[in-house]
Amino acid sequence: MREDILNYLCEEVEQRCKLPTNHFGMGCYYHIQAVVKNAEILADSCNADKEVVLISAWLHDIASITDYGFYEDHHIHGAEMAEDILHKFNYSPDKIKLIQQCIRNHRGVYRIQELLWRNYVLQKQMLYLILIMSQVYYI
Repeated sequence: MREDILNYLCEEVEQRCKLPTNHFGMGCYYHIQAVVKNAEILADSCNADKEVVLISAWLHDIASITDYGFYEDHHIHGAEMAEDILHKFNYSPDKIKLIQQCIRNHRGVYRIQELLWRNYVLQKQMLYLILIMSQVYYI
């Protein structure tokens, strides 16, 4: 376990959350801490690579707390930032790729919600077209 990286990330994330430029305030730090705790429990129960899971948890919102302009695509920017940070520790490139994948995928729920909404809108449009078509045939 790379305690040096985990300790650094704990401090670095807290410092970035304290900055006045962090749009989310310290509440985001508490959120990230909770994610890390839950990630540790899940990693243990799933026999996952605990180190990769914990580092991913610490870094999953790094872009959002660094620059609010990254918020919408923070999962993409965060993956890039994670690579930069972890290279400084001479961290395994293979593990960096796994961490980047975790960070990119943590917005999956958002994407699913977006797809469901698009499907809902499409269904409403289809129903509207069916109603129009049925009225045309009855006229």
